[in-house]
Amino acid sequence: MGKAQRKASAVVKAQREAEARRKRVTIVVSVVAALVVIGGIITWGIVKNNSSAEVVQPKAQTENYGFARGTGPIKVDVYLDFMCPVCNKFEETYGPQLDQGVKEGRITLVTHPVAILNRMSQGTDYSTRSGAASVCAADDAKFPEYAAALFKQQPAENTAGMTNEQLAGIGRTMGLGDTFSTCVTDQTYAGWIDKATEVASEDGLSGTPWTKINGKVVELKDFGTTLDAALAANPSPSAT
Repeated sequence: MGKAQRKASAVVKAQREAEARRKRVTIVVSVVAALVVIGGIITWGIVKNNSSAEVVQPKAQTENYGFARGTGPIKVDVYLDFMCPVCNKFEETYGPQLDQGVKEGRITLVTHPVAILNRMSQGTDYSTRSGAASVCAADDAKFPEYAAALFKQQPAENTAGMTNEQLAGIGRTMGLGDTFSTCVTDQTYAGWIDKATEVASEDGLSGTPWTKINGKVVELKDFGTTLDAALAANPSPSAT
């Protein structure tokens, strides 16, 4: 098994394990919901509807609800949810290679924060809140650093996740000031994240991480080999 295949296998394994956990949670939630209905008890829904949130456009430059780095000929789009453990594994596995490609002028990396796992945060909408916080960081040109910090401190699925104050605190450790903190605590970009998720879903997003290379959707198991092939076809400018 080649290096690219080993990388892909690790990410796919993480994806299967996450899906199995979510299925178990869904079964438990379904049973509890049935008991609630039978008992006539009204509870707050697991999934909060944010569709009415105002869509405020970020100050940072965006590309199809994503944040771009680099100007290389290979365009890589990565859609991620900060509650998603497989996204974390994806970043751990492929992040260094993508970053190197950006530095070498071979890759344009567009990262799209989305919120498909709000149901896994006990009604706190952590996916939306953390995604919105990352957009606040993008306004201060700190999106990559902040996204990395969110994954480093990623909460487990089916927990409430960090509070807005804690999300703001991560930015303060990077030197981001009061404007950033207010943006996070006010959830200025919550509506934008929900709209980004809606647009991506209409484009075919059904789970995260979701990737495209040069506009074509690439399955996780094929991402490493497809990226390697694209890089081989586009050598570093310094190597020519």
